[in-house]
Amino acid sequence: MTCGKSFFAVTHCISNAFGRYGHLVGRYPVWFIVVPVVVCVGLGVGFLFRSNEQDIELLYTPINSRSRSDREKVKALFPDRTHDYYNPMSLNDHALGGVVLFRPKNDSNILTRESLQEIKDFVTKVKEITFNNSEGDVVTYDEVCGRLDGKCEVWGRLILTDDFWDAFEKGTLIFPFWDSPWGTVDLSVWLGNVNKTQQERVQGAGAVKVTFTLRQDSDAMKKLSLEWERAFIDYMTKLRNDNFSTLTFAFSSSHSMGDELDRGTKGDIKYFSLTFTIMITYASIVCSGGDCVSTRALLANAGVVAATMGILASFGLFSFIGVQFVNIVGVVPFLILGMTCFYFSFWVVVQVA
Repeated sequence: MTCGKSFFAVTHCISNAFGRYGHLVGRYPVWFIVVPVVVCVGLGVGFLFRSNEQDIELLYTPINSRSRSDREKVKALFPDRTHDYYNPMSLNDHALGGVVLFRPKNDSNILTRESLQEIKDFVTKVKEITFNNSEGDVVTYDEVCGRLDGKCEVWGRLILTDDFWDAFEKGTLIFPFWDSPWGTVDLSVWLGNVNKTQQERVQGAGAVKVTFTLRQDSDAMKKLSLEWERAFIDYMTKLRNDNFSTLTFAFSSSHSMGDELDRGTKGDIKYFSLTFTIMITYASIVCSGGDCVSTRALLANAGVVAATMGILASFGLFSFIGVQFVNIVGVVPFLILGMTCFYFSFWVVVQVA
């Protein structure tokens, strides 16, 4: 009995407090309804200034982790030289660039004149990809590419040279280590599913990999390289296997992992949307009944609207002040709305009981 009396006493106090608050809102609707709505909508406009952050290392590793501090020390000892001596083994960060893997359409030998010429033409077209920087200036691949011996270093370009083809036709092309005119090179980096003789001479191959390298020796160059990479992704997305007569292709970039995580997050959002829609409908039905004053459906809808306005205002405010948006945060509105609907449903059940 003591517990019951205490519960009803607390409930009575809370009810009186909300009653007085409701009376105050009714007397001054402009300050408690109109002004908050205007402020929330105004802050929500800041969402137009949203910028996304997709750097996997930045998002999923601790800010003060030892790996980050150690990497900064390594960078100081071994500076990035992608501007004049590109070597993937000397990179301190995840390599930027675009990778394209070619295979023959008939699953036969890709080392034919026709196939290699198609790859050569493709490389030429990709190197012509441009984009406009923040100042509106046109930036070419030649300005952002990783360089070696003063030239843009496209990994796999040796396979497209006449010296490579001559060695292949003469039967002097040794796999994996070929004594080329430029020194000994490891062909296993660019050739896959190689068919060779007992003397290690190449007779054919089932795949060729080409990598378009990018500079990352400064923050400014890294930003430009990432923008070129986006232009590369757009170009490759529009490209179809029908554009090649003998080849099929697949591609990836340093954005690939982040893009897949982003795609997975966006794929989950539709299920969250369906879930909270069902919960809102359920809460409204459960809370409905009586006249327009006593019905609890309006209370449930008001709770949903309040949560939505709060989410809109907070996202807009932080976007306006420059806080970058993380895609996984996109599920937060649905979680909040779902929790709001669950609370009202639970509250109604308790009241009925």
